[in-house]
Amino acid sequence: MKIIVHIPVPGSSLATAIEPGSVVMPIGNPRADGVRAVCWESRGFAERVRSTFADRCERVYTRSRDHRNDLRKLVDGSDLRPIGRLDTITGSVDIEWDHDAAALAEWLGTAELDPSELSTTRGVVVQMYRDLVRDHGELLPQEETKKMLRSATGGNWHSS
Repeated sequence: MKIIVHIPVPGSSLATAIEPGSVVMPIGNPRADGVRAVCWESRGFAERVRSTFADRCERVYTRSRDHRNDLRKLVDGSDLRPIGRLDTITGSVDIEWDHDAAALAEWLGTAELDPSELSTTRGVVVQMYRDLVRDHGELLPQEETKKMLRSATGGNWHSS
């Protein structure tokens, strides 16, 4: 499934209300007056591994899917800028246009977008595991490989 992710329009009231680098995800349909309910995910303070933009996309998607209301806010739809799509299977964020990549880099506080921001930590670990199994699967015990994959794909493991 691919989910559209947003960042605030620079200078908007939403941009000043949330931490730079946060991911914004609209929830449901806009009202007739253009107001939207959104949920966002900012950088965490107790992370063992620094989260990427894609990690934050994944967390806000999970939270919005679970209908948690802890960070919902109503915003003017014109304060939102769609910049890409989260692929929930691969754990990657696809950005189609260079101007969207530049806008995201600016929102993240960098001059150029680091490609590592577009992959979830979980997605990288799962891909490394799949490469290991592909290249050396015959040497790995079946039960151990299943345990490794379950631990790599489970929960919100990158933060404490």
